[in-house]
Amino acid sequence: VLFIRQFVAEASVLSTVGSELVVQLPSASSGAFPALLDGLDSHLTALHVVEYGISVTTLEQVFLRIAHQSKQTLNPLYRRTSDADLSEWRASRMGPDARGSKRVAAPVAGRPNTGHASTSFGAQYVALVQKRDNHPHLIVYLVCLYWTRFRCSKRDKKGWVFMIGIPIAFLVILAFLPSINVASYLPWYKKGSAADLANFETCRAVVGNSTGDVRGCIFGIPPPSQRTCVSLGAPCQGGFGVRCPDESLSSCSDVQVEFGSANTSYPFCSSVPGFMASKSACIHDWFSHCSVSGACNATACCDATDAAVSPFAPCSSCEANRWPCFQGSGCLRKADAKLQGVINTFLAALVIVIGFAFVPASVVVFPVKERHPHQNAKYQQVACGTSVLAYWMSLWTHDVLGTLVPVAVAVGLLPLYSSYRGDVESMVAALALFVVHVMTVLPAAYLISMRFTNHSAAQTSVLVVGLVTGALVSIFSFLCRLVDFQLVHTLTLSQLDTNYLRWVYLVFPGYQLSDGLFQIGMRKYGNPYGSSSTNWFTATSCPASKSCWTSTKDPTCCVAQAFEFNVAGRSLIYGLVEIVLLSAWVLYADRHKPPPPSSSSGPLVVAADPPHLVDGDVVAEAARVARGAAASDAILLRKVHKQYDDNKVALQSLSLGIPKGECFGYLGINGAGKSTTMQILNGFLAASSGAVTVAGLDVRTQLRAARRHIGYCPQFDALHDTLTVAEELELYARLKGMEDVRLAVEDKLRQFELEPFRSTLTRGLSGGNKRKVSTAIALLGNPAVLLLDEPSTGMDPAARRRMWDVLVDVLATKSCSILLTTHSMEECQALCSRIGILVSGQLKCLGSAQHLKHKFGRGFTLDIRLGTTTTPSTTAAYVGTDGGVSSKVTAADMERTCMDAGMYERWDKIVRGTGDSGWVLRHYLDNEGGVPSDVWRHWWMLEDMGADLEAFVTQELPLASLVEHHAEHFRYHVPKSSGHTLTSLFSLMEEGAVGVPIEQYSLSDTTLEEIFNGMAAGQEEEREAVHGVHRHLLNASSIQAVTSYHRTSSMTRLRESDRL
Repeated sequence: VLFIRQFVAEASVLSTVGSELVVQLPSASSGAFPALLDGLDSHLTALHVVEYGISVTTLEQVFLRIAHQSKQTLNPLYRRTSDADLSEWRASRMGPDARGSKRVAAPVAGRPNTGHASTSFGAQYVALVQKRDNHPHLIVYLVCLYWTRFRCSKRDKKGWVFMIGIPIAFLVILAFLPSINVASYLPWYKKGSAADLANFETCRAVVGNSTGDVRGCIFGIPPPSQRTCVSLGAPCQGGFGVRCPDESLSSCSDVQVEFGSANTSYPFCSSVPGFMASKSACIHDWFSHCSVSGACNATACCDATDAAVSPFAPCSSCEANRWPCFQGSGCLRKADAKLQGVINTFLAALVIVIGFAFVPASVVVFPVKERHPHQNAKYQQVACGTSVLAYWMSLWTHDVLGTLVPVAVAVGLLPLYSSYRGDVESMVAALALFVVHVMTVLPAAYLISMRFTNHSAAQTSVLVVGLVTGALVSIFSFLCRLVDFQLVHTLTLSQLDTNYLRWVYLVFPGYQLSDGLFQIGMRKYGNPYGSSSTNWFTATSCPASKSCWTSTKDPTCCVAQAFEFNVAGRSLIYGLVEIVLLSAWVLYADRHKPPPPSSSSGPLVVAADPPHLVDGDVVAEAARVARGAAASDAILLRKVHKQYDDNKVALQSLSLGIPKGECFGYLGINGAGKSTTMQILNGFLAASSGAVTVAGLDVRTQLRAARRHIGYCPQFDALHDTLTVAEELELYARLKGMEDVRLAVEDKLRQFELEPFRSTLTRGLSGGNKRKVSTAIALLGNPAVLLLDEPSTGMDPAARRRMWDVLVDVLATKSCSILLTTHSMEECQALCSRIGILVSGQLKCLGSAQHLKHKFGRGFTLDIRLGTTTTPSTTAAYVGTDGGVSSKVTAADMERTCMDAGMYERWDKIVRGTGDSGWVLRHYLDNEGGVPSDVWRHWWMLEDMGADLEAFVTQELPLASLVEHHAEHFRYHVPKSSGHTLTSLFSLMEEGAVGVPIEQYSLSDTTLEEIFNGMAAGQEEEREAVHGVHRHLLNASSIQAVTSYHRTSSMTRLRESDRL
């Protein structure tokens, strides 16, 4: 720097990375450049300079300077790092020998403390990192991931609606939904029907032997005569449930009717004390279906004593001269009452199943979002050492606890359903069914979620699957048994469902729940419906023929237990088995065990370039790796080859070693193999052949241990939308085993200037701030290896520079190696001591930025802008000065001017509309019929100046080629074969171009971007998924030509679009 300042006193250091120094020189001192460059050429050995180059200040650097001055104006106390300050600060930290020194000095005055060792806070963090637990226990991962899931879910209102709101809504609707009354749909219960009249006549005959009170109760009118008991003293006619205390009756109250001991039941009138039922009056069996009528009460409808055991009780009320009272209280025949109970119980189970189908649909959203290619937070968590078991256990635990809310509500509402009123055993069995159902359906939903990358599609699919396998299959099974008919000689439809199809349907969790709830509600009916004589599983404590229909007073009746196999038992057994099987399946399907080597379907295809086309530096690196000289490197890839199942080759015998403390720039267009390399280093892909080690650990055999030394910043931000910045950093700090999580989070918030966004949800951050968070996550724990995939994408230039500062601090410790992929050539030059360009899975070149420029650059780029103040004499002589600005020059005038000046080629440009500016005049002629005189004069003047410049370049730089020309701007390529150096070119432009109207010029080496574009032009086209597609291979002598071609093509397209 001192040597340069002898020639240019205003020189300032821009950056110092490794052994590369970048110095900024003001353009006003261009006159001193020839002497400076000549002096450098003479003292290269003394100054320990291997090579040097020169480039023009970029627009980004101009932006940074303006932004820096603006901030200083707004806040005089503001002090940020200028390019010179950054260089001085880096030099003070890195020492005179950046590769060998391990000394970390204090920053310069005024420099913000971003380094770890520069403050007491940073020192605490360093001590914390040294004490961190590199082997967190499974319970640590489980608790950490559970709290992350809880924090995300508590801000996800849509998820709560699906998991809790919708199921509860279905349960509440069911609780207050009126029961279906089959009497309304059966013709013989209609008012005035034959059955209705017959029953009325029966009741009239019975009333003849009744007391006046009974007559008044039934008909609602006073009796014609007041009689106590007409039949008093008459012989008692017992039987059919009537017990006679004596041979004769002394009072009406002596008659007691016991329905439980009767083989058949009596009409309503027989339940009223004081009446003697006759055998002829009992022509029908009438029952009230108590399990479905919510308005039923003990005195008006049901026998409260028997309701807990029997679903039926005799009808015990009358209404509006109708006998029996089926219109209001639901008194039905025995078969009809059974049908009503079956239908209502099934509908209740169906509604519950539909409501609970939304539960698995709610839980699949989170895992699918975490696996989305543009987020993939799960990938990042596993890269931090999280086990698959801990990941799924945390989700399962959270989701089970969440689903217990609708389960609790369902159990709490069960007493409102008359089938469960007062029946504790049924309620306990239903609770078991709910719990087993949610524990079964969760791993099933996780399995389905693995097939999706879009969470909306996954949620819809899981919901549809739940409704089909739960609701629709249940309806089909119910109809098979309800509408029973003979299929073949020995098989009915209900037997087909009961003995065969049901055991297949029970595989589905939704059907398990519906069948279990239905069987619990119908267990008091014995065999509810269908043919049961050939049922395979008939072992039960209560045969169907012994069910209690009307009363528990029958000593021979019994009710099946709720947990028996034919009730809820089979659903519970299926569910418990599936919990184990599906959970194991989830862990197996999501295992991150790399496949064995050479896992592709075909033989390995090696398509390496011929030896004479392989760069010498790449060959030397491969030889260094092969002889073991790179064994101690932090990252080592030895002949790594990756071929996919479709025989597409992603990496071709890649050999590369990255020493400790080095930042390696890994460049390549999309599809070159960069992401494949990072996935192999992270263990998410296995190389088809070759060896990979990270921090001295074999990735294939020591993957978990290797991942603890890796910090990974993926290409897309692996962030949770509903976590704050601080919570996101806390998550990964815990996963990486940091003891003092708060201190680690605070350090990264300060280091990346994220403190104002501490409580901001990550979905509300800008793209640049999201990249800051991702980079901060990668740096947590001071990993030995950093894999940074385009970390500065979306950052503004100032933020990008500050991130560079952080990475330089990391490199200064010499304890971390960085593999950096980026599309910013400036970023590569600022950070990377070595750069490799990957093309079709092969390294095409390797070395420092300046080394690549020197080796692959074909010369220099000369940009010239002509001035507009000097008007050549030909302009006034041939164009003329008369005419105002608004006057127009016709085509004839322009043709005459060109012919008089002897410049026929200019008229040809106008007529054809070709050249660099002829199309402008042609545009005016075609659209306006003439060219404004000022435009014509300006065009003629530019043509004159361009001709002068062309004559100068042709004479002084005969080998130079015009790369780009637009108006007054010219760009030339000066090849190395011209024999010119930077010194001679600067001397020529400063002294030799006196007669040329040059307003400004710039001279630079071939840029790194031009070299990269030239290399990338050789990328193999992915037209087919087979090997052998022809590729255009570029060497150092052809790169600039390709770049020039692209520039010319782009300018041509631009002009054509302007013409249109």
